[in-house]
Amino acid sequence: MAARSGFTPLTPERQEEFLSRHIPYRLHALDLGVMVSDYRFRRIDSSQPTAIQIGPLSIKAVSGRLFTNAAVEHAMMSCRAMMECLGLKETHLKLADDRGQHPNTVTLEHFGLSPLTADEAIAYLNDPRQVDGLIQTFHSATLAGAHLTMVQADLSPELLAAGCRGTRALVNHFLYAELGRPAPGMQWVEPPA
Repeated sequence: MAARSGFTPLTPERQEEFLSRHIPYRLHALDLGVMVSDYRFRRIDSSQPTAIQIGPLSIKAVSGRLFTNAAVEHAMMSCRAMMECLGLKETHLKLADDRGQHPNTVTLEHFGLSPLTADEAIAYLNDPRQVDGLIQTFHSATLAGAHLTMVQADLSPELLAAGCRGTRALVNHFLYAELGRPAPGMQWVEPPA
């Protein structure tokens, strides 16, 4: 495997930092995206006043959207970041190989692994809905999250959840399992539906 231009290897300590801190942070955002998507899919009115309790901090918001919108955007951007790490991109609403990452973008190569191809991702997921979710989530992250654009990027809760699940499955398999490590687990217990 030839290293991309400007590639700087990570030390074992930096690899561990990414595997145990930075990547789990993104995976937990994907899990939260699934939870919030499921919540919105059940058509629970997030425009109602809500309270969010974080330890001693209590936030009383006029709308639950304060939380759900931030969670959705974080999930979209985390999907995009992890897909780029895997070596994938969205172009013209198709999943494609991405070998043009910036030199400072951490990819599978930094862990001694080959970048994933779009064909490998599609075959592994073997679920057109998850693949479409990946594409639509990545597309929406680019148009509605990373930039203010005049192009409308509507992302349904179902597609966001599918994209988050698909991204997590790919990272779990093509990064953590390939390295012989358990994937980070979820950080909360979902309440019963």
